[in-house]
Amino acid sequence: MSLFDIFSNFMAVFWIFVQQVCLCYIKWAYEDIMGRTSRMRAYMVMHVAFLALLILIGFDLLFGLDFVYSQLPKKTWFFYPRLKWNFLCTVMMLIDAHLVFYAWRLYRLYMAAPQVPFKTSSPMLVRVQDLVVTLVFFVMYLWYHAGMTNTALSHRLGDEEVLTLQFFFIKITNFFYAFFEGTAAALLWRIYSRVKKEGLVSHGSA
Repeated sequence: MSLFDIFSNFMAVFWIFVQQVCLCYIKWAYEDIMGRTSRMRAYMVMHVAFLALLILIGFDLLFGLDFVYSQLPKKTWFFYPRLKWNFLCTVMMLIDAHLVFYAWRLYRLYMAAPQVPFKTSSPMLVRVQDLVVTLVFFVMYLWYHAGMTNTALSHRLGDEEVLTLQFFFIKITNFFYAFFEGTAAALLWRIYSRVKKEGLVSHGSA
């Protein structure tokens, strides 16, 4: 691995860790309102295990774990680092999507609090929704890069052309980043503003 790849993947994994912390906090708030915080320990263990897996994926060659790399056609070795980088970007986009969904669930719960009774999603439905969101983004990654790899090999694309296709995927993820993070920020700000207006948060709170 080049020094650039090591630094890039480190920054990506670090940011995923930050996103995971934010997601665990917002999910904990949601589960606390629903009286289901007992499920949070398993949820956080899952995130720790997933982060460890991402570290192995991002730094596989550095750790001498070249079983994936060695099985690929030599023609694909050039863009293998970008495949991993795009995968990490997909994970970041996925966590942002989950942040939006939990921000929306909190928003609906809090804004509708005076209305009794309020119909909430069952735990099973929440898990199914989370699974569907996860599958959508991973399928999108696999579909795009399988097509890109097939096109690159069948049409003998040059390095610059392959990089252009890979960077186009980054542009797609950047659009989703802006949309998801902006939406989550707007929802959480609405909740915070109402809590502060009702005097549940001191003026000195961040």
